[in-house]
Amino acid sequence: EQEMAYFDNTADSGISPIMEVILKAIDMLVTIIGSVAVLILIIGGLLLATASGNEQQIQKGKDAMKYAIIALMVTFLSFIIVTFVQSVLT
Repeated sequence: EQEMAYFDNTADSGISPIMEVILKAIDMLVTIIGSVAVLILIIGGLLLATASGNEQQIQKGKDAMKYAIIALMVTFLSFIIVTFVQSVLT
């Protein structure tokens, strides 16, 4: 009986403690990845602003911004998926 307590839906939130830990970990990872992507977006903008016509630095800035935007879109979509799954489980 005690071993199965982690899988029971008896908590106040309506989901099992294991699922709650998994969902919190995913939420934390989404926050960290989103923050890093915004930081890389800012760095890419700074590279573009300080390029002074250097084509190699311009390309580095463009690539950094492109990958940061892709990371933000993936992070946003994963947040939507996690929110949907969480609403289905509760």
